[in-house]
Amino acid sequence: GLPPQRAKQVWLALNVVFLGVAAVLLARLMSGAACTILLLALAGYPSLDANFLLGQYYVFLLFGLTVGVWLLLRGRAFGGGFVMGAICMLKLYSAPFLLYFLWKRQWRALAGMLTACAGLAALAVGWFGLKANLFYLTYVFPRASENAILDPYHPAIGTLTNLLRRSLVPEPELNPHPWFDAPAVFFFLRPLLTLLILVLPLLTMRRDKQPDRRELAWFLNAIL
Repeated sequence: GLPPQRAKQVWLALNVVFLGVAAVLLARLMSGAACTILLLALAGYPSLDANFLLGQYYVFLLFGLTVGVWLLLRGRAFGGGFVMGAICMLKLYSAPFLLYFLWKRQWRALAGMLTACAGLAALAVGWFGLKANLFYLTYVFPRASENAILDPYHPAIGTLTNLLRRSLVPEPELNPHPWFDAPAVFFFLRPLLTLLILVLPLLTMRRDKQPDRRELAWFLNAIL
């Protein structure tokens, strides 16, 4: 209900709060100082700059991931899973936690995540309509998962898919001279490497053990 300029000012102020709270929670999880965490965050200033300049919500997602991990490590499995599910419906960063909860037999966390996903999916359908959501699922989501919404060959987009596509898939204007002309290898390696990045950390975790800081840290690194 606010004018655009005022709304952005409010959102920017909230982002400062989200960043500060995330730093405090991370510092407590690491038994360190919040100022150290903030210094590490500021080392990624181009990302923060884009977030604040354009009004993006990545700082909010950082806050959500931090709260989710905090809840999981405090034994509040349903709440932690619920937060991860809410993040998943905003951005798919936390989607691999479905695999994590299944592997670790964290049924309450899995239930919390599925509850959040189902509830927010119903809200999206009620808000935007079924047709818009189907269009997203059948057109936007597949292209986004393939990194094909932006320039899929741009070397500055630091994703594994872009690296493989630029190296293996020719395109007359965007990528006329790949290292190897091997599109079939690209379509084989893209899902294989993605799955390996997610599955290998899971295979190193004991299935009958509660989540701990070290394994969650490794799994979050794998996701990102």
